Amino acid sequence: MREKILYASWGCLYILCVGLGTIQEPAGFGKAVLVAISLLFFVPGVLLLADAVKTGDKKGLLRLRVICLCSLVLTLVFLVASILSVNASAQVGTVLTELLMLVSAPMFCGQYWFLSLFLWSCLLIGSFPRLWLGKRPH
Repeated sequence: MREKILYASWGCLYILCVGLGTIQEPAGFGKAVLVAISLLFFVPGVLLLADAVKTGDKKGLLRLRVICLCSLVLTLVFLVASILSVNASAQVGTVLTELLMLVSAPMFCGQYWFLSLFLWSCLLIGSFPRLWLGKRPH
C-alpha cells in the first residue's frame, strides 16, 4: 500500500513539475519555491529506493532503474536533438523543448538542470545496491 501511495505522489509531483516548468524566468521567492518543488519531486523516489533496498525487492529496484534510465536517456536524446535542430524551424525547436520538458519535468521546474540530472543519476546508482553496499554476486 505504501508503495502505491509513493508512486501516486511521485506522479502528482511530476504533473506539478510539468505545469510549473512552463513558467518563464521566475525570480526571487518564486524561483526558490520552484527549486524546492523540483527537489521535493525526488523524495518519493528516494523513499521507494530505500524501501526496495531494505526489503531486498529486486523488482522494485529494477522498476526504479528503468524509470531513471528512461529519464536520463530521453533527456540526452532530446537535448542533442535540440542542439542539432539549430537550423530547423522555430516550430521544431518548440516541439523538441516541450518533449524535453515532458521527459525531464523537474529539470525545467527547478531551473538548475545539473541538479535534476545529478539527482536522477543518484537514484540510478542507488538502484544498484551491490555497488555501494559492497555485496558481491554469488
